[in-house]
Amino acid sequence: MNTIKVIFTGAAQTGKTALLKRYINNETVSTYKMTIGMDIFSKRINKMNTNFTFQFVEIAGRRQFDFMRKGQYRGASIVGLVVDVSRRETLQRAREIFVSEILPWIQNSLNKNKKVILILNKIDLDQREISKNDILRFINYMSQLIGNKVSYFEASALNNIGIEELFEHITNIVNTN
Repeated sequence: MNTIKVIFTGAAQTGKTALLKRYINNETVSTYKMTIGMDIFSKRINKMNTNFTFQFVEIAGRRQFDFMRKGQYRGASIVGLVVDVSRRETLQRAREIFVSEILPWIQNSLNKNKKVILILNKIDLDQREISKNDILRFINYMSQLIGNKVSYFEASALNNIGIEELFEHITNIVNTN
């Protein structure tokens, strides 16, 4: 059985837990509960007659847990960087996490084929504070620094929008590597 480690990171309250619970258990999270440190989810998938176990590690977004964040990237193949489109400050926090954690993880890895996905969550909310131009600039910035195209997906864990497409993309990444 092949085990694939996928990190979900981003600012606090961006919906990392909600995205994972929606995908793994088709469960809706209606009240916020802070992740302390990290949380681990797993799901078994069969792709092209090969069994994979996806280990999703959700890293707490609060700054008080920054001291333990970098060690969680060890052994990961993919990082999902989650942003709440209704809170502009989550994009700034995503930039900080990219520069301080994700970029060094890629630069210090022998395997340069690591993948980063920008996940724009909470698209069901009316008060969108992050423009398409902001997103494209950030994606281009990340792609240039890592020398690999960063993909992005828009989702709503609450309304189950874009969830299947996002996780299908994640499983396809593994299939092509």
